[in-house]
Amino acid sequence: MNKKLFNIINPSNNLYDRIILAIQKEKESKKLKKLIIFFTFLFCFSLSFTIISISYFVQAWKDSGIIYLLKTIISDFSLFLSLWKYFSLAFIEILPVVNLIIFILCLIFTIFSLRLLFYKKYLLLKTLLKP
Repeated sequence: MNKKLFNIINPSNNLYDRIILAIQKEKESKKLKKLIIFFTFLFCFSLSFTIISISYFVQAWKDSGIIYLLKTIISDFSLFLSLWKYFSLAFIEILPVVNLIIFILCLIFTIFSLRLLFYKKYLLLKTLLKP
């Protein structure tokens, strides 16, 4: 008598596996979204330091006197040829090496964080588009 009221539906054999896979896919996508947010902040942080280091490097380059040294070399090239060792030492001494190293390190860090950001975005898209 109760058999007619209730229709018992037998689930398919792979329903449990599909549910588990959907849960795993959701966990992976949440983890990747958190990583993408982290790498986005990391990229913004490194990019801001790179911009600041560029401004410091340009200011140190202007203050160093390299332009004056190059003008002196161009204006009297025979003097430069006779005293080239001293000119080369002066050129090495007035280079803003510390600012250049800081700029290069910030630039490397920015490129590295950008590469990680794009790689994680690729993984997220790959995970979301996977059937």
